[in-house]
Amino acid sequence: MNIKKCPICEKIKEEKEKKIKNLSSKTYICKNHLKEAITINSQIIEILDFENNKDCPLCILEEEITQNFQGEVKDLCLYHLRMLRYRIKEEDYKEIAKKWEEYKNYLKDPDDKVELIFDLLTGCGRIIRK
Repeated sequence: MNIKKCPICEKIKEEKEKKIKNLSSKTYICKNHLKEAITINSQIIEILDFENNKDCPLCILEEEITQNFQGEVKDLCLYHLRMLRYRIKEEDYKEIAKKWEEYKNYLKDPDDKVELIFDLLTGCGRIIRK
């Protein structure tokens, strides 16, 4: 069984990488995004601002992309599906829930698919793996 990649996750991943690579001024990055920021751009340590604890630009970016999503909700991961539940028509939600139930049954032995399951639950765009 093949599950499509979540369009929100893909967009977040793409935009976060661009944003991290293009940061040039003193910036605060939250602890949730710090590791992936350093993974993408090791020079970012020089411009990190730990004293000014304002909003993380990567958190803001993720929220904007999620809230501005206008695409097909049927392709969303569980993480983003839950976030946008209020936008989904009841008949669409039943169809999506059925698809995820079929997928859950497909994953009989989840031990070798832990990373895939984690991505589906938390949104793979939130974590950039190298």
